[in-house]
Amino acid sequence: MAVWGPGHFENDEAQDWAEGLTQAGDETALKLVLEVVTRERELASTECAIAIAAAEIVAGLKGQPSDSLPESVRHWLARHAKPVSDEIVRLARHAVNRVRYESGLRDLWSEVDDFDRWESGLSGLLARLERI
Repeated sequence: MAVWGPGHFENDEAQDWAEGLTQAGDETALKLVLEVVTRERELASTECAIAIAAAEIVAGLKGQPSDSLPESVRHWLARHAKPVSDEIVRLARHAVNRVRYESGLRDLWSEVDDFDRWESGLSGLLARLERI
């Protein structure tokens, strides 16, 4: 069954990527995902959903986790409780801003009633990334 909602882990792409990260990944996987979104010209909704999930994990690593993180991500964060670089935090902020203002994912959300909730979630994520 397909999952689709305005929350940052309320879509199949983000859930699948996060599950893979929690089983085998490290911070390198976060950087790779964020770099794709910061350098590509055209941003597909799938890449954007994954980048937002990665940015949520970066916020969690910096002590600003979302209340809605999946349990598997919370466990992964506890196992990887070491500082992430300022570079990854900057990449996360840049990726979130690109998704928020320049992406196909934004275009999709702008056509539905939950756009305000999606936009508010990104604002909250950026605020948590700025606090760190």
